[in-house]
Amino acid sequence: MSLKPLKITFRMDGTGVVMFPQNPVHLDSLLAWAICPEHLINRGLERNEIPEIQMLPLKKWHINGYWGWHASALFPDGKIESLQYWRKKFRTNRIHMAKGSPNLMSGKHKEYNMPIPLILCNTMTAYALGNRKRITQLLERIKYIGKKGAYGKGAVTDVEVEVIEEDFSLLKGGRVMRFLPAKGGSGYGRVLPPYWNMTERIQIWHVGEQRH
Repeated sequence: MSLKPLKITFRMDGTGVVMFPQNPVHLDSLLAWAICPEHLINRGLERNEIPEIQMLPLKKWHINGYWGWHASALFPDGKIESLQYWRKKFRTNRIHMAKGSPNLMSGKHKEYNMPIPLILCNTMTAYALGNRKRITQLLERIKYIGKKGAYGKGAVTDVEVEVIEEDFSLLKGGRVMRFLPAKGGSGYGRVLPPYWNMTERIQIWHVGEQRH
C-alpha cells in the first residue's frame, strides 16, 4: 500500500459545525466510522465498552509504548465561533399520550435550552499519512461533520484529497495536530477512535499545544 503525506479539505455548506474546540473531530474517527462493519454501527457501543480496532489506510505511529494513526484533527479555516441553543419543548398536542401530570422541570418531559458551540467556516482541513485512493473512497461516505447532522449542521458538500511534500499529521510548526501520548500531559483521553469512549484513556497532549 503506497502511503503519502496528504492534505484533506472538506468543503462545508456554511450552516456551521457543532464541535467543541477542546475536543475536535479527528480524521481517523471519520475513516473508522466509514469503514466500520454495518453490524457494529447498528449494535451501537456503550461509553464504557472497549471498542474494536478498525484497520485504516494510514501509517501507524508509536510513542511511549502506545500507537495510533497518522491522522490529524480537523481545523476550520477562517473560523468564527458562535453559540446557538438546542431547544427541547414538551409537545402539548401529545399530552394525551402522557400518563399523569407531565413534569416539565425534570424527567423525560423536561424542557431545556442546551447551548451548542457553533463554528462558522467554509472549509475544514486535516492531514494524514496514508493511501490517497482508499482514503478518498471512504471519505465519500461522510455527509456531515460534528454533532446535530440530522438538524442540518455540518453538511459536507465536497472533499479534496491531495498529495503534499511534508507530513503534518502529528506536528506542524512544533504544535500538536492530534491527541498524542504525553507523560505529565495536561489532559486525559484516547489516542484511537472513537474518542468519546471512556476506556483506555491516558495522559495526552491536547490539539494545538506546543510540544517541548
